[in-house]
Amino acid sequence: MDKLKYSLRAKNGPIVAGMNQLVLERVPATSAVLVFIFLAYGVFDYFKLPSPASWVMTLVTGSVAAALAVIWWLTANHKIAAHHVSPLLAFMAGLALVSTYALLALINEGHLNGNLMLVMFTAAAFVPSRFWFGLIAAFTLLGWTIFILTHRSPLAAHYTLEVCFGVLLAAVVHEFTRKMLFRMVAFKLQSEEQSTFFRAVVEGTGDAVYVKDRQGRYLMVNPAYLRDFGRRATTMLGRTASELFGPEEGEKIAAIEREVLTSGKGSTVEEIVPFIGQIYLSNISPYFARDGSTVGIIGVSRNITVRKAEERAREELVQQLEIAREQAEQADRAKSDFLACMSHEVR
Repeated sequence: MDKLKYSLRAKNGPIVAGMNQLVLERVPATSAVLVFIFLAYGVFDYFKLPSPASWVMTLVTGSVAAALAVIWWLTANHKIAAHHVSPLLAFMAGLALVSTYALLALINEGHLNGNLMLVMFTAAAFVPSRFWFGLIAAFTLLGWTIFILTHRSPLAAHYTLEVCFGVLLAAVVHEFTRKMLFRMVAFKLQSEEQSTFFRAVVEGTGDAVYVKDRQGRYLMVNPAYLRDFGRRATTMLGRTASELFGPEEGEKIAAIEREVLTSGKGSTVEEIVPFIGQIYLSNISPYFARDGSTVGIIGVSRNITVRKAEERAREELVQQLEIAREQAEQADRAKSDFLACMSHEVR
């Protein structure tokens, strides 16, 4: 069992780290908005609440806004590690809950439990950790219990039921949000892993690999292609073969590519590239989008110049051997004819 837990933790570790990083990137903007919200609350409380509640709430909301401003500065300047994001968010939720309970205690208005639900659902959407979200929920329920026990109200049962159901619904939202975030990060990491693997294969192969759009513009070329054609990626990407290699050569290439795009089937052709004096065996295939439409072509060209030269050398050697064999046969026939003639003369 311990080995299974360790295996799952090791497998999910990068995903959890990705979730934390994704959430942390949104904390600066969120904390900045909360600073303005609590400052606005402070101004509103100062002018609308009776004294001394106005002074107390202004001090509380101002302190919360100051703490959130510090959090904004720390996260905006990358002073907090990603694995600390859940306790950080729990601390921010705790600040909001303290402000809410202070207001509840001062004015004894149970219907302000809606503020508690606002904090809970915000935490449900942001906090990636079940543990820290559970602490926020527990703190919410504990604070509400203390408030109900110390401030009697004829609607206490009704308000308590609202809070309990709200916390339960927030827990459901948190679990749903967490799973969606988990799947999104897992898919992102898988895509990055596949992209890295594909890039390693493409960049490591000795064959020239390229990708073009439907208009024949280069979208990607690998190092082998750049090496063989003596060009830089910046001079090729976004341009067509006609622009790079001239109209005549470019039209030959474009004709083959148009046939592949039209038929939707791959084609293998032998191409002679005059300006570099090389021969390539090119496998050109259509490149499909997710909806099945053809959006471009992928080409893999192998330099077969040496192989073709070896084939020609073998053919020439076979021809030379055939000529030598014929000459030997002719010489043998001439020798036989000469001996036959001499034998006839002697008789």
